[in-house]
Amino acid sequence: MNILAGKYEIHGLMAVGGVAEIYLARARTKRGGGRVVVVKRLLPALAREPELSRMLLAEATIVSVLEHPNIVQVLDLGTVTEGDGTDYFVVMEYVHGRDLADLLGRLTEKNRRLPMPVVFEIAQAIACGLAYAHGARDYQGRPLGIVHRDMSPHNVLVSFGGDVKISDFGIAKFATDDVTTEAGVFKGKFRYMSPEQAARKNVDHRSDIFSLGILLWEMIAGETLFAAKSLLETVERVRKARVPDLREKRPEVPAAIAEVVKTALARKVHERFQSAEAIGVALESAGAALPRGATTPTLADVMREQYSDAERALPKIAMAKAREGETTAARRRETGALDETMTKTILGRAERRAESAGDVSFVDLVLEELKRASG
Repeated sequence: MNILAGKYEIHGLMAVGGVAEIYLARARTKRGGGRVVVVKRLLPALAREPELSRMLLAEATIVSVLEHPNIVQVLDLGTVTEGDGTDYFVVMEYVHGRDLADLLGRLTEKNRRLPMPVVFEIAQAIACGLAYAHGARDYQGRPLGIVHRDMSPHNVLVSFGGDVKISDFGIAKFATDDVTTEAGVFKGKFRYMSPEQAARKNVDHRSDIFSLGILLWEMIAGETLFAAKSLLETVERVRKARVPDLREKRPEVPAAIAEVVKTALARKVHERFQSAEAIGVALESAGAALPRGATTPTLADVMREQYSDAERALPKIAMAKAREGETTAARRRETGALDETMTKTILGRAERRAESAGDVSFVDLVLEELKRASG
């Protein structure tokens, strides 16, 4: 068993993303045992990249001042020396559950959708967390101006008990000078971007509202909104932001609910809800018309229905599963590093061309570089 920084027992690799890996761990105490936590570290191949290290530090800096039931809490930030360098790691609370992407994927496989009251339960929790993050201030009382910029279902964690928490502020934009990400940097998952983010314009909190609108549309419709067979097609759809009428997908959806989703997905920023609080109020008002009673399903009910007793078991089972997947995860780690390298190359070329491209959209430049890379 690995001991990280003398404080955390690493029990297994849980997941590997594009730039980071997530471990399940337990905080050590003098009496033994301790709290189950999650440790986030950059991929070994990327750990010496200054920009990525800065992103990890920025995430820890941002979330350390965010204490809200709908936001994953950062518990610690540490360093570990390996070889000739020092790597950073972030320790976060462990959410015993799955992400929203996993839940929606299970339902899609069974040709099912989330019950409408559960959609509203999730969306209102996200809106509540975003409202808190958008309005957060530092310890001197200065507005942080936080914008998440990556509000995808992978970054919404759902516990088996029905809690909803926003995670991964790693590419967030915020206002304090010492940790601000560069204005217009092209980051995030294409299919959950706002049109202005995809166009490489400066974004504010209303970009997150558009992304929440995408999540709402997809939870209700039971299908993806902007995803296509190729990245090129996806980028085109995001850029145009043409949203099919939700009631054509589900005619039984009340008009008031469809209107909330439509407003959240307005292409023009000033036509959207102007705050997360505003969409939260609109959701509450529209959701009041939904029939409710003693048998109305909750998110906790859905989680119990969709996940077996073994899957919902306590962390020791999760640790065993994590250990079983370490070999596969290691292979994914190598592949992820290669994918990140290619992505950085494409975006780097587009960045350089953008300096002398005049009015040409950055998205157009990325598209051209993607075409070049593919053949």
